[in-house]
Amino acid sequence: MMKESELPASINRIAWRTAFISLIIALLVFIATPLLPASSPQQKLALMASAGFGLLFIVAGFLYFVTELKQPTRSIEQVKANRISSPPPDWRGLGLTGFIWLLGMGLLAAHFFYWNPLAAAPHLTFQEIYDQMKLAQEFSPKLVITAGSIALLIQLGVGALHLLWCKVASYTGTRAIGWLALGTWFSLTVAWLAWGFHMSMGLADTFALTGGDYEVVPSTLVSLVMTALFLTGIYGLLRPAPRHPAPAALQEA
Repeated sequence: MMKESELPASINRIAWRTAFISLIIALLVFIATPLLPASSPQQKLALMASAGFGLLFIVAGFLYFVTELKQPTRSIEQVKANRISSPPPDWRGLGLTGFIWLLGMGLLAAHFFYWNPLAAAPHLTFQEIYDQMKLAQEFSPKLVITAGSIALLIQLGVGALHLLWCKVASYTGTRAIGWLALGTWFSLTVAWLAWGFHMSMGLADTFALTGGDYEVVPSTLVSLVMTALFLTGIYGLLRPAPRHPAPAALQEA
């Protein structure tokens, strides 16, 4: 019979494997969806299956992370003395993440508000492009500022939770990197989607163009940065945590 102390570890293993497998299946099904006939029942079923496995990944990953965080707290000195694992970077990790976030937001802003508009309408100057978009009521500074503010609030929340979790036993250096990377990816994604949709639709409606990216190099760079943050986050959060000594062993040491 399974002991009560062994139950969280068992839940962790099952949740981690479920999350990992469901993520792989969701990605594979999503990649295969465009190969099916457009708007066919098979394509709709494939999209539903991908969304279902994606939801399962989120639920299992959340369950895994929550049960991991129920480990006893410990000090950084105990971690170093017993070599449990690398201690989480507290303010240093937060500072590096903030720097990456600022670079990411700057890259998104430069791409959506400068490089892409100039590439979409190369016969016009920067000022003429925005004058025509404002005249057509297709550019809203309020929406741009609101989306950026929401992204900033999300990033601040990610940093606050990081500092609160720094003394949780299972919140190791790998966990911290994963959380900060995934949180940064999510906050940047909010700005990416909001700014990208607003500017793409605005340029398309103003100049009778198709929505999309006309400047390929910055768009590719943004995609690479976002993919790196996402994969780093998934690896850090869902990597099995090392086994920790019992609290009594820590106190004896």
